[in-house]
Amino acid sequence: GCCHLLVKRSTAVPFSLTAGESQDIPQPILTNDVSRVKLSIINNPNDDYINANYIPGYKNLRAFIAAQGPLPTTVNDFWRMIWEKDVRAVVMLTKCVEVFKVKCEEYWPSSHPKQFNGLNVSQSQEDVLPEWTIRDFEVTNVSSSTNQSHLVRHFHFTAWPDHDTPILQTLLNKRCGLPIMSVLDAVPLLTHVLTFRSAGVGRTGTLIALDRAIRQIDAEDQVDVLGIVRNLRMHRNLMVQTEVSLGLHLLT
Repeated sequence: GCCHLLVKRSTAVPFSLTAGESQDIPQPILTNDVSRVKLSIINNPNDDYINANYIPGYKNLRAFIAAQGPLPTTVNDFWRMIWEKDVRAVVMLTKCVEVFKVKCEEYWPSSHPKQFNGLNVSQSQEDVLPEWTIRDFEVTNVSSSTNQSHLVRHFHFTAWPDHDTPILQTLLNKRCGLPIMSVLDAVPLLTHVLTFRSAGVGRTGTLIALDRAIRQIDAEDQVDVLGIVRNLRMHRNLMVQTEVSLGLHLLT
């Protein structure tokens, strides 16, 4: 069975978990078929596929979607997922290019709206903070006779250096202008939070694990760190991929 590490509040115990591969995976992560996000079928059975999985939050109070970053060939499906699954918040944990490597496509519009297979996306606002850029998008289904639309808030975290786990302190720190819990608390509980970096397992897994750990320690005065990571990996392969050290004193 799995060894569960229970840590009481105010006990500073870091944990380290390694999946055996580097964070920069050239091949895509294979999705768990049970938990994978299924899109509508348009023309053929493969239309329902996108590299993304549902991940439950603490006590199922928050539903996440962990996804591979958009590629030139998957941008249309990425926006289709946002529309079909009623995603109202996207947390992007990468720059489009890091250390001269392309991590994902720049999939959003800036000054002019863009269309993605029947979805019109326009940017209505952009706030640039020291570690975050926050954008508001209006997504309209122009292929529908009703022209339905909804708003999507895009949280782009730009201060996460490669292979540097102390960034967790920045994510939690109010001095960074927008601590990550404020981001997640601003999203209605009944909607999905879509989060990704490139493969959708390393930083993405760290963010979701952090959210679950904070909520568990607030509710129960203890946190099952290994149990959280084990559960994440049941829903998406290789979640929390590189060494991650959670200084749990940051949660108090």
